[in-house]
Amino acid sequence: MKSAHNVRSAHDIKPISIVGESYFQDAIARCSVGQSVALITEPGNPINPCAIMVWNQEGHQIGYLPLGSWVAGAMPPRGYTLYALITSIHGEPPKRTVILDWFYQRTGRLFE
Repeated sequence: MKSAHNVRSAHDIKPISIVGESYFQDAIARCSVGQSVALITEPGNPINPCAIMVWNQEGHQIGYLPLGSWVAGAMPPRGYTLYALITSIHGEPPKRTVILDWFYQRTGRLFE
């Protein structure tokens, strides 16, 4: 049985624009507003061991959360995954940008 827990309410924390999108434009092209994305830590990242990757429902990375984002402190304990919803996608290739909001955590496998 999976459970869900909202990490934020609609008015307490601002949406987040992901970074590094220029490397993931093909995966972003397959995303849509309202789609859930998974936020996954990447402790082996040689540049930032606190990096948080953003993955779409097809299992492709679409970018990273910005360094120092409030989400780093909200990452759930082992056994939970933090998700967000894509609330907007702006621009055209190769400069699409993605905005995330409505963060929530859930148990179980990714995107069940």
